Amino acid sequence: QEVLLFNQRDELTEAAACNVFIVDAGKILTPALDHHILPGVTRRLCLDLLAAHTNWSVEIRAVTRAEVRSAEEIWLSSSTKELAPVIQIDGQPVGSGQPGPLWSQAQRLFHLYRFNR
Repeated sequence: QEVLLFNQRDELTEAAACNVFIVDAGKILTPALDHHILPGVTRRLCLDLLAAHTNWSVEIRAVTRAEVRSAEEIWLSSSTKELAPVIQIDGQPVGSGQPGPLWSQAQRLFHLYRFNR
């Protein structure tokens, strides 16, 4: 289990011990690193890999609670979890309730980098 944290403007900031990515309308969103958010080595690596090896739209910006609730996919990133899919929030499924296709592709990129350097 993990806790998603929101600021006073109801914007996603991070998880208790992870950074967060969401997929909404085919775009990958991750909160900006303002408000003293821990940058995360795995987050940076994921952003670099996505930029270098995909043509996916990635936005670093404020992410609203409504965007989190309607997300097609949500991933957590950390050194210990690597890239972990979130399949439900508050008992409600995220997307199909299964790890999503963009997470699967990002996970493959991450593992190729990690094990083939």
